[in-house]
Amino acid sequence: NIQQVVMNQWIQLQNGIRLYIGEASKVVHTPENNSTTYYFSSELISTPLYIRTRKSGDRILLKGMEQQKRLSRLFIDEKIPLEDREQWPVLVDANDEVLAVIGVRVSKKLSTRKQIVDDFILIVERK
Repeated sequence: NIQQVVMNQWIQLQNGIRLYIGEASKVVHTPENNSTTYYFSSELISTPLYIRTRKSGDRILLKGMEQQKRLSRLFIDEKIPLEDREQWPVLVDANDEVLAVIGVRVSKKLSTRKQIVDDFILIVERK
């Protein structure tokens, strides 16, 4: 189950989460209490972006870590219920690199602090 991300518009996911990925300069959205905003540089990722469910062997590089972490381990550490794991939305780039386990953790390529080179934005909004 894979879905290409349409830039600069909201995407409704099945687990009650809404996503927005687009150019940081175009955002006219005021973040709500139940949303988190991340920034990233388009030069660090390959587009188009996709949302899919996890697959065997998926790994994510988290901030402060040298080694990539297996998603199976991340789900355990973050106490995601077993029955939710197979359906959980994962954001990947064109090279199938995991950028975010939506609503759980993001790759070290994304940050809640905007850097000068960051030209894109990801907003994760929970119901």
